[in-house]
Amino acid sequence: MHYNHSVLDGHYHILLGLENGAGQDFVQSTRAYLDSRSFASLNICAVPFLAEYQTDVSNNILAALCKLELPHLYIHGGIVYPEVPVPPSMPADYAPEVQYRELMEMGFDGVKMLETKPTEIRKLGRSMADELYEEWFAAIERDGTHIVWHVADPGHFWMREYVSDEFVERGWFYGDGTYPTQAQIFEQVETVLSRHPMLKVTLAHFYFHGDDPDRLEWLLEQYPNLNVDITPGWEMYAAFARDPEYWREYFTRYAHRIGFGTDTCDENEGSPEIADIVYRFLTTTEEQEIWGIRFPGIALDDASLRLILEDNFRRRVGDTPRSINREALKRYIEKYSHLIQSADLRAYIEEAGRRL
Repeated sequence: MHYNHSVLDGHYHILLGLENGAGQDFVQSTRAYLDSRSFASLNICAVPFLAEYQTDVSNNILAALCKLELPHLYIHGGIVYPEVPVPPSMPADYAPEVQYRELMEMGFDGVKMLETKPTEIRKLGRSMADELYEEWFAAIERDGTHIVWHVADPGHFWMREYVSDEFVERGWFYGDGTYPTQAQIFEQVETVLSRHPMLKVTLAHFYFHGDDPDRLEWLLEQYPNLNVDITPGWEMYAAFARDPEYWREYFTRYAHRIGFGTDTCDENEGSPEIADIVYRFLTTTEEQEIWGIRFPGIALDDASLRLILEDNFRRRVGDTPRSINREALKRYIEKYSHLIQSADLRAYIEEAGRRL
């Protein structure tokens, strides 16, 4: 598909380690995605503790190494947890605020938070409102650093009758009493926002508020640096389909607070097609269907499209990406490589560190 507007994908992942199913390494797969639609840039959201993919600190490091090869990319990095569940206090060398400074010294453009996805909450055993994270958020707020933050999951994931057996097998049913509720997770995050109201946050997946736009609007008005992205969750598009005219007006009114993203990764051969679906939704009135959900596009005006497709991200994160500091990256590899689970991946990264 040819795009008539410049597009920056603000929400992309590399999750498969050294190689994807097509035999591409993490740099090749990222370059192939960029080239597939001539994206202006993209933002790699590193997730160093995603249970589903068994990621570790290597995900931060691979993002930095990818940026060395493709310096026009942006990267956001996450906290590394040497021990889970997280003990009452982390060793001083691994404190979140120390890790934040390390990410910034390496040349990361922002931070990625996945700690409030239900599976990760159960794994980590901590609330974002805990004292453990207070200096982390305070430093990020002072610096005006950008956060891409995944909070909760679709509300129907707590209702067994709406969760397929396949999704149950993947661990995406949260109504068995061992997970916090969606409302409890929202409360964690909104407690943080109340303490740090100037945090520059993009809430991923429309904050799973497609069914509650009034509440989302209240939050956008309350917190001037709060944004959302429209990375699928396809359930939000079912909500958009119920009243396209309403949502066209909503997106136009908040065009300066909404970002384009896909949540795709090096695993997914269909990643460009997912970007196409989101792009068509914004730019046309064409009706599309995915996962049994049919929805028309909202055909925004050019000024709104420029903001959502690229300008909002660059305004919040930086007109150009920060450069990688090779010495800081080398120190990071030396400090953290022992936590990499895969011997092959650890050997690759340690050799890359020696070459820096």
